[in-house]
Amino acid sequence: MHDRVQSIRNVAIDRQFHEATQPEIKYGFRKVHTLYGLTIGGVNEAVAVHETTKCSLWASGDPMEMFFYMIPLSGLGVTCIQSGLFSTSIPQRCHICSPLDDYEGLYVCAYFGTTPSANKTVVSAIRKIRCDVFTQKPCYTCAFSFDTKRILAGFGFRPVKGSFKNMWVQDCC
Repeated sequence: MHDRVQSIRNVAIDRQFHEATQPEIKYGFRKVHTLYGLTIGGVNEAVAVHETTKCSLWASGDPMEMFFYMIPLSGLGVTCIQSGLFSTSIPQRCHICSPLDDYEGLYVCAYFGTTPSANKTVVSAIRKIRCDVFTQKPCYTCAFSFDTKRILAGFGFRPVKGSFKNMWVQDCC
């Protein structure tokens, strides 16, 4: 297994995450839609992304209380996010990275924790992955609420000009 994927797996497992199952992905996408009004896409498309990246979909709890979905990006994927052409619903294969591809960025598509403690754990896991594995590459995510924008700004994120309305980027960790 590629070092990058193993590093991501180690962080996730250390924080009690496992690879999300299809029912967990479906529940996670519904929960993200309920919490943020965000429609991510189909479960089958997300599973296809995870099968390519080997590190995109993670869940924790029974019942599930934490979830995150992230996509390692190719150079073309970064360009498409910056120009507002990236599809979160059906990412094109040329926009995402397999474990052996050179990656140029990270897109955190969705995450949630059902309690303040769970939310802190999931954000901590994503931040650790971002800072340990994708340190010198840009990290993108969407910010829909004032509170999320304030938190992201505190982490050094800023809005992406020319991209989607709520897309934010952190240039390096």
